[in-house]
Amino acid sequence: MCGVIFGVILPVGAVWWMTQLDSTAGRVAVFLLGFVGYPKLVKDSYRGMGRLPDVSVDPRQDGLAAVAFSPDGTLVATGGADCTVRIADARTGEDTGADRPAPGGWVMAVAFTPDGRSIVTGSADGLAQRWDAATGAELATMSGHTAPLKSAAVSPDGRLVATGSIDLTVRLWDAATGEPLAVLTGHSGHVEKVLFSPDGRTLASAGFDGSVLLWDVPSRTRRATLRGHRAQVMALAYSPDGTTLAAGGLGGVVRLWDVATGTLTGSRNPGGRRRVLSLAWGRDVLAIGCASGIIKLRPAPGTPDPRFLNTGTRLVNALAFHPDGTTLAAADGNGHLHLWHNVTTTPAP
Repeated sequence: MCGVIFGVILPVGAVWWMTQLDSTAGRVAVFLLGFVGYPKLVKDSYRGMGRLPDVSVDPRQDGLAAVAFSPDGTLVATGGADCTVRIADARTGEDTGADRPAPGGWVMAVAFTPDGRSIVTGSADGLAQRWDAATGAELATMSGHTAPLKSAAVSPDGRLVATGSIDLTVRLWDAATGEPLAVLTGHSGHVEKVLFSPDGRTLASAGFDGSVLLWDVPSRTRRATLRGHRAQVMALAYSPDGTTLAAGGLGGVVRLWDVATGTLTGSRNPGGRRRVLSLAWGRDVLAIGCASGIIKLRPAPGTPDPRFLNTGTRLVNALAFHPDGTTLAAADGNGHLHLWHNVTTTPAP
């Protein structure tokens, strides 16, 4: 049973806290959904700014927290407040009818395994689960966190699942069996995001303490602490070649880090005081999802000036690029799935 969800919107400049009452577990978990920068769905000054979506799917969920494309690029999965993973056609956004209930509460994370046969979810009850993508059968349950999950990721070889939680820990699991492999500690605040590098050797974790930690996956040890963010870090994205890690959050600045050395190499400002909730790196642009509903595209050096995409809503909680690197999906706090095609500054090779 999904449970009862209560929401309170605090004054401008505050945060939106969601409290979920889990009657089965008999506990109340409080977790941050995102930053509410404005009392309206879209601030008046943003109206008309940027390219509107090619596809917007009317909400069937109270709010979305996660989005992911299948490895073959034909499907896009979302998770959110109705405790369901919804599967849509990646081109049209139309429902495929293959929705999967996730009884563990609000679905905070969704990821496909590299072979596309399984979907991994992370929920507000602290569980991560692996499901058969075709039948919806539960294949493995990963239990050990003592508070809601905020993020889950699957390693590029499909053997590992990483999870991050409000309990301040990052955990590694055997993807096939769900058995725990390691508990990684070092954050002093909620772990908001975990992400494997494209080669699978580095795991990055972002925290409410304003730090980004880099973990060596084979040895299960921390190899770098990236400091410089002045507020909570909510989002991570690796460049396609895996050499650069982008990190952003409520401070409104995206910082770029050299993955090999852990040194700061640059920054990207989405403009104004836009709080960064999500990031995704495409073929030649970095997409920055903001609480205002605006997505800023930062191209590679030497390409045309930055551009904007406009969801027309608010809280761009999650972003994902299609495997081709040019179709962008956004999941927002109103429950919409948005799709933009041809999000690129260079022609296909």
